[in-house]
Amino acid sequence: MMKNKKIIIAILAVVAIVSFSFLGEFKKIVEEKIGIDLSNVGKLLDKDLSSDAIEIILSKEEFKIGEEIFYAIQNRTDKEIIIENECPSEPLEIYYREGDAWKRLKGEASVDCSGDAEEIVFGPYELKGSSFLPWQSVIFNNPGRYKIEVEIEGYANEFEKEFKIIP
Repeated sequence: MMKNKKIIIAILAVVAIVSFSFLGEFKKIVEEKIGIDLSNVGKLLDKDLSSDAIEIILSKEEFKIGEEIFYAIQNRTDKEIIIENECPSEPLEIYYREGDAWKRLKGEASVDCSGDAEEIVFGPYELKGSSFLPWQSVIFNNPGRYKIEVEIEGYANEFEKEFKIIP
């Protein structure tokens, strides 16, 4: 029973550390009164990458409807990064500009995902590329402004690149 109580207190402490601005003082009190080492909690929760850590590269900035869109993701860090693989959905988040707002687009393609891993892993400084060809007729079928967005697992930042589809 005492072990469960310590686990619950530790969980509450993590929540409180995230929620309160007096992180250092609260962490010190929890460590002294409960005897739980929280020295790594701040490191686990403070995961941001610099704005240039991930680069999205497109073959061009303007494409005609139906033209194949090639892209690459460059990890510019010395750390391994992970992107969730949502196959058969599009490999990256796609948005279409409607008026003043970005609308998230989703589509599934007829692709074989059986051999795909659940995560796409990029080693330090690794570059990987592909094409949106299987999703083009489903997602990129209207002229206008589009945005590709990449979310890296475990990090708060998002990285994006805009481009245009023309008739």
